[in-house]
Parts: sequence; structure tokens; C-alpha cells
Amino acid sequence: YLHNDNRYKTSPQWIEGRRCLIVPSKKKENRNEVDKLFLNYFCENYVESTEDNTGDRQHHPPPPPPPIIILGGMAQSISSWEHHLSPLSRERDVVIYEYLGSGLGYRHEDNNDVHLVSEQEYYQNVTLSYQAKDFCKIIQRIFPKCQQIDVVGFSLGARIALATIALYPTLVRKAHLTGVCLQRTEVAKIIIQSWKDILSSGDIYNRNDSTLKAFARSIILATYSEEFLEFHGSEKVALWVDHICQNNNPMGLLSLLEQTHDDDQNEMINVAKQIQNRFTHYSTSEGGKTTNIQIHIGCVDRVASPEEAKSLNNLISSSEHGNDIVMYEKCGHAVMNEDGRKWRKNVISYLSI
Repeated sequence: YLHNDNRYKTSPQWIEGRRCLIVPSKKKENRNEVDKLFLNYFCENYVESTEDNTGDRQHHPPPPPPPIIILGGMAQSISSWEHHLSPLSRERDVVIYEYLGSGLGYRHEDNNDVHLVSEQEYYQNVTLSYQAKDFCKIIQRIFPKCQQIDVVGFSLGARIALATIALYPTLVRKAHLTGVCLQRTEVAKIIIQSWKDILSSGDIYNRNDSTLKAFARSIILATYSEEFLEFHGSEKVALWVDHICQNNNPMGLLSLLEQTHDDDQNEMINVAKQIQNRFTHYSTSEGGKTTNIQIHIGCVDRVASPEEAKSLNNLISSSEHGNDIVMYEKCGHAVMNEDGRKWRKNVISYLSI
């Protein structure tokens, strides 16, 4: 998708200490200006044409659609999403954002923030609430006049999206969320604890440590369905393992696991209830608008079970935006990789204006 498209020649940028890739829409008229002031395209009083004092009509171009922001899973990086960029950016600007703890972060040679704090200090707070505030700051920096965005979130990225909606209920227009649930099943708890055990048993300061490779294999086994792994085979899986090791930081991953995957805190229940309360408040306020949320889940997902995904959907669905869960037959956790065409088609259709 990328090699022959000059829109992708710009490398990812570091914005407020986070690594982002900004992909402009293929349609020039749909592009948002990120480096200067532009039309506030969600202004309630916006009109496409007006009359001046002389009676002449002044025609204005229609406002561009809101940008799509991608928040990936815990062990993903910008490169994990490159095969989705071309279809998703046909009509819309797309930003892939590596939140704190994902990607190389502290160890990336282009991150100027590494000289300011130690690695422990850099990852000392990667909680959902902190990530949500950090995410909002990044979006305001990229699109300073943008009132609303659309979000595509997967797994932990979907949880960060929900935390953002809970804190800023009018920022996100639509959220397309994959592999997210209310609570972990016992099987999921065992899987996640195994990831913590693997990473904590090794040298988290050494990206070449064998425990990172063991973690990568474990997360692939848990993330994909057996049928998908059988089809692609061990040689292909070995390439995926190398990709995870080359594009992630062990300390960042362990920090995310320890601070965002503690079911004893019932964090997602609290976030969901907060969203429910905010939706009730804003839907009753004059002119209030809330986020339209749709959840997508694999039928054989062991990390985020379909039943717990339904429980989350029931809690956060508002009377204004009641959506059924979209199920993917025979798919595991990483639906967007196992059934990419159907998933992208659903993203584009759901987020369409």
C-alpha cells in the first residue's frame, strides 16, 4: 500500500513526546490543515453559503470530515497498521498514535524526551486516566481547531478511547472499538498474568533479552485463533515475533500490564459507569451530543470474551446511540488482522458522515 504513495514519505513525528504518523486524505478537499488555522467544522451555526450586506452570496467549501485517530493494542506500533492506511485514508485524514508504553518510546533515538528523565520516570504513570489526558493533549496539538474526532481503537487502545470519552464526552464523535470488554474471564486473567510473569522474570532494560521473545510468542498465541495460526504456520509467526521485539520496549510493556490490567480495581466498570453518567447528563443538556460507540469482537476471542463485550455494550449504550455488537466468526482477539477486509469495510461504513 505504501511504497508508491507519496503521502507516506513523511516519517512519523514526535509530538509532545509521543510518536505519531499523520496521513492526509487522498481527497484534497477532505484534508484538515494541521499547521494553520482552519474552519471549525463542527460549529453549530456553520452554513455553506451566506449573504453579505450587498446581497451577494459568498460560497464557502463544505467543512472537511473529522480525522480518524487509530489507537492500537499494547504490543503494537505504527508499522502494525500500515496495511490499513490506504483504504482508511481514501476519504479521511488518519493519525496513528503510539500512546505511552507502546512502541519503542523511551528507547527510540528520535525521542528527545529521553534526556529529561530516567526510564523509570518516563513510564511511572501509564494509567488509563493519564493516557486519556495525554491523548487529548496530542490531538489538540495536531488539530488545534478541531472540535471532534473519530477513533478506531483495538484492545488497550479501545480502553484508552473509552477513558477519553469518560473524561471528554464531546470530543469523540464516533468510536469504533475492537477487542474490548467489561471484565476479564478467568482464562483471560491467566493469560495476562502469564505476560506479566514472563516480562518481570527477564531484563526489562534489554530489548534483546529472550523473555521479550517469549512474551511475543505468548501474546500471539492468545491474540489469534488456532485456525488463523495453523494457516500461517510457524515460519510466519517467527516474523511476527521479531516485529514485536524490534518495535517494543520491555519496560513500557510491563508498565502497561501492571498499571492498566489490574482487574481488582474494576477500572473498566468505573469507566463505563462514568460514560453512562456523562451520556445521561449531556443528552439532557441543551444541544448536548454524546459519542456513538460500536464494539466489534471475535467469536473465539479469549482476551476479551464476547459475553463480557456485550456486558460493556449494555452499560455504555445510550438511548440516543444504541448499537448492536458486530461479531466476527472464527476470529480471535485481533479481528482487524484475521478478517481485515470485513473489518475495514465496517470501519469505513460506520464512520462515514
